[in-house]
Amino acid sequence: MISVGDLGVVTLKGIGTFTWSQGEFTSRFKLHRQLSRAVLVIEGSELPYRINITDNLSLTGRLDDGRAISVGNLHPIQISDIVEMAPMNCAICIGSTHSAHPIAARYILTGLFEGNFKVHHDGWSALILESEFALRAQKISQGLKLPLEGLALEISSAGKSEEDYESFARDIMLLLSLANGNGVSSHRWTLTYSNEEEREKWRSRAGDEIGPGCIVQCGCLEQFLQQSLPVLRQMSQEDRALIGLTVAYLNSSATGYLDTRLIQIAQAWEFLAAQWAPKGSLTEPEVILRNTLKSCCRDWRKTYPSSDPDGAWGNRVLFAFEWPKLKRQIEALGWRPLKWCKSPGTPTPA
Repeated sequence: MISVGDLGVVTLKGIGTFTWSQGEFTSRFKLHRQLSRAVLVIEGSELPYRINITDNLSLTGRLDDGRAISVGNLHPIQISDIVEMAPMNCAICIGSTHSAHPIAARYILTGLFEGNFKVHHDGWSALILESEFALRAQKISQGLKLPLEGLALEISSAGKSEEDYESFARDIMLLLSLANGNGVSSHRWTLTYSNEEEREKWRSRAGDEIGPGCIVQCGCLEQFLQQSLPVLRQMSQEDRALIGLTVAYLNSSATGYLDTRLIQIAQAWEFLAAQWAPKGSLTEPEVILRNTLKSCCRDWRKTYPSSDPDGAWGNRVLFAFEWPKLKRQIEALGWRPLKWCKSPGTPTPA
């Protein structure tokens, strides 16, 4: 049986001040969260002003359990007897604001249900422990084809800012998405401070696609991260964004028509080759054929200038020669078996 808790449904109540271009008002509200989506609801009778669908509001208030809450960018998505608002490109912050650096963070991961590891890198400590709840959520996720919450990633480091925590966590989630063959993301996380206070954040993120399946067994995740995390952290922002785009395409290839799935995989290789491999070239016979066709097209256009005024047909003929160049560029990228893909217990070749 599927319970409400298994689908991550949370409802909180509170009161706060809503501010927007027309002024401000105080009202009670309900905050609903399910999966990655959070919606804030106000009864229409509570509103002293009419809110329009184009308005942009912010909220500062307090939940009934005593915790502070703030949201900086709320947009109405439904206006009737009740008004529903959703945060856009911002997080819902629950708890007091702190000027000090956090000492730890806990990210509830969507899309990762198996794994048990502890990794240290450059002063950071990252830990994931298996849980029975995650295994139950995995069965529900597979049955309903929905990205559900599973394991929790716990990270800590001294003297790091909230942005540093966010960057480190996103790098680990990116590598787990690659290894797991399934999008791994986090839509809610908790920051812990030295005075033992906590601040929780909710924000919908991309990157939780239902993918084709793991390429690194869960028992090898620790070794995989120990070897791949230092490499990723040394990459430029451009290269890390490229890795993220590649993983997203690979993990989107699990569904759809076969030709579409193959194109998504081929595009992932194309992205990497275009960035990291030398540009392909034509062979001598191909160059001769291209020049011959180009000359024929040019003579034909002189004879029939009105048939292809924009040169579209000729461009299509010549564009065909980009494919062998791309194929050779992808082949030049190459690959080699990764030693963390072995089954556990397999000895490493000398």
